[in-house]
Amino acid sequence: MRLSDKTLLIVANPFAAPLSAEGRATALCPADPAEGGGRYVGASTRATVRKQPPGMRSPFGTRDKVSVVYALAPVRAADTSHHRGLLKSGDALPADGAAARLESLARASLAAFVADGGDRSKALAEWRKQGLASIADAIDPPQPDKLADPPNPDATAIEGAVS
Repeated sequence: MRLSDKTLLIVANPFAAPLSAEGRATALCPADPAEGGGRYVGASTRATVRKQPPGMRSPFGTRDKVSVVYALAPVRAADTSHHRGLLKSGDALPADGAAARLESLARASLAAFVADGGDRSKALAEWRKQGLASIADAIDPPQPDKLADPPNPDATAIEGAVS
């Protein structure tokens, strides 16, 4: 039910649910069913058919692997009780200050994942594939592979210095 003609500016919270065994963010924030439903706020799902190894047959047939891709841009949503509930539960965040809050939530999710034996670098790599690169980079900034001019260990501190 629409509470007013106003809209809310919200961001989906990918870390509202535990990370998957691979370290992927799994939370989905459903759009208001009264507004059409069947979609997600700030996320989309993509299905790819899994290939079965030769000689293996599943009684269920081929199964799709579903992955979630996030868009962290603020979304304008109708001011409904559904969207207010998402904000109250933490499934969505107000756009103001969302970046800092998401980074904090991501750090907590990553710490829990690593405490359960998960691989930190693998999780961050998965987040980058999911459209969460800005959060992954804030936690673990990418390092350049090679310096432009690597330092020469044989060089003296001052050119022409006599020892």
